[in-house]
Amino acid sequence: MISSYAAKNDLDFITDVKRICDDGVASVAERAMRRHLWYLSENLIGLAIFDDRISPEQKAEMVEGMKRPSTTKNPRRPESKTPINLNRPLSAFCSVRSMQVLKSLLGGQQPTFLELSPETWNTDSCFKCAKKRVGVLKVTNDLAERGIALIQRFLGNRGSG
Repeated sequence: MISSYAAKNDLDFITDVKRICDDGVASVAERAMRRHLWYLSENLIGLAIFDDRISPEQKAEMVEGMKRPSTTKNPRRPESKTPINLNRPLSAFCSVRSMQVLKSLLGGQQPTFLELSPETWNTDSCFKCAKKRVGVLKVTNDLAERGIALIQRFLGNRGSG
């Protein structure tokens, strides 16, 4: 899996579970999945900037979010006991900490492409360099794998009852 896709995949997966499962099952599944949403942390959400499925407008909002101060919690991510607000955009998870992952991809250099309009990023050499480095990161989507196992166990238990 591409690491920049993980945050959107996680939120989409939870949306799908809520859509196809009854409320009780969806609630239990969501509580279990929330413990594995580490891609929604302030530090790693910056990788979603490279997800081609995210609109330029959402990316611009993420860049603005990266100017916000970080929270006192380290790192900020969805709390495991409270329901996920699916209306909350990815930019809501961003802070100055989100910039750290981008700088790391560029060897400590400032990601200058963030000063440009997201529509032009694909032609920028700084963006291309960072995106290439993101592409080699190997990721296991812990949430999706655990969620699928949870649903399979639930469906198996329903069939044996």
